This record gives sequence, C-alpha cells and structure tokens, in this order.
Amino acid sequence: MKKAVMATLITSLLVTSPVMAANNDDLQEAQAYGLGGGVVAGAIVGGPVGAIVGGIVGGILGSAVGYEQEVQNAQQEALASQQALLDLEAENAMLAGIERDYELSQIENARLISQMETQAQNPVPLELNIQFQTGSAELESLYYTQLDMLAEVMRSSEQQQWIIEGHADRVGNPEYNYLLSEERAYQVRNYLVDRGVDEFQLIIDPMGDANPVMEEESLENNVFDRRVTISHWEVQTAQR
Repeated sequence: MKKAVMATLITSLLVTSPVMAANNDDLQEAQAYGLGGGVVAGAIVGGPVGAIVGGIVGGILGSAVGYEQEVQNAQQEALASQQALLDLEAENAMLAGIERDYELSQIENARLISQMETQAQNPVPLELNIQFQTGSAELESLYYTQLDMLAEVMRSSEQQQWIIEGHADRVGNPEYNYLLSEERAYQVRNYLVDRGVDEFQLIIDPMGDANPVMEEESLENNVFDRRVTISHWEVQTAQR
C-alpha cells in the first residue's frame, strides 16, 4: 500500500514538474526537469528513499545545466557587443576622414580667395590643391566651389595656360600610383572643361608618387600627397 502511495506521489511529480517549469525562466525549467528525472531514476534504483535522494541530486544537476545556459547566453551577448563596438569604431574613423578632408578644403578655399583678392590688385601666380581619398580618383563635392571660382578666373584669361599636376602617396606600386595620379588630374581637368574652360588652357602632368610634400612617409603625410595641384603654366615655363 505504501509503495502504491509513493508511486502515485512520484507520478504526480513527473506530471506537474513540466507545467511548473513552463511558467518560469530557463534556469527554473532546467531545475524542474532535473528534479523530475532524478525522482524517476531514484525510484527505479532505490525505491521511495531513492526517489527522494534522486530528486535532490537531479535538482542540483538541473541547476548546473541552467547556469551553463546562462553563461552561454552571456558569452553570445558579449560577442555581439564587441562586434557593435568594432562597427562603431570603423564608422567613427570614416567620419574623422571626412571631417579632415572638409577642414583641408576650407583651408584651401580661404587661401584661394586670398590669392584671388591679391591677384586683382597685383597679379601673382595662383595655385590650388585638391585632396583625394586613398586609392581613389573621385573628385569630392566639397571642392566644387573652389574649382568653380578657379574656372571663372580661367575663362576671364583665355590666353593663360594652366598645369594640372596629379600626385599619389607612396603606398603601393609606383606604376599604379602613376596611373592613379594621371586619372586624378584628368578628373579635375574634365570638371573645369565642363565649367566652360578651354581644353587648350589645361595641361596634364602626372607625377605619380615622385613628388611627396614631406620627406618622411607616414599616414598623416600621405593625406597631403594624394592631391592634384593646379598652377600657372607660365610659372614653370622657364624651367622646362
């Protein structure tokens, strides 16, 4: 009779454990199933006493499984956070590059305006630098205003010729850098021609990486080497 009552008790534990676990979190669920499984195993091996002992052991094992799952979840969240941080750092680096190029363009713009004001009073050679991104010949829109101003000066002096020097930094193959500097120079030339400047006034002179701004090569100095320089052709005529 006692065995029948104990069997009924064990059966009720097996039935109610999953229901209780469904209403709790993953840890409680693991504990409930561990308890129920321990009861069954203990009952088979040692009868009622074994059921009680097995239930206790099963509950402990269930807790261990639940904590292990929590650790795995925490590790996954940590990896996701780390990847998000790496993505944010990459985005910040890109924004810093854009901000730096904008500051350089503003400096060039102010210098060009100053030169043009001086030019009106006492003609002097004009020079303009256009910076480029690494490995790119795409003309940045932040230089359009400067080139538009220069195009106006060129159209007002149709007999004046200008030299457009293309440059590249010293990263990579010299032959590739030469072709890249040439492409950059043509990008600037084409923009000026589209603004009404006569092609006769513009002379392309690709320099590759042969004429860096600074002797020391560094990431910072490379920024200034990726450029196109526009100046009066007559300034250099006597040297050629």
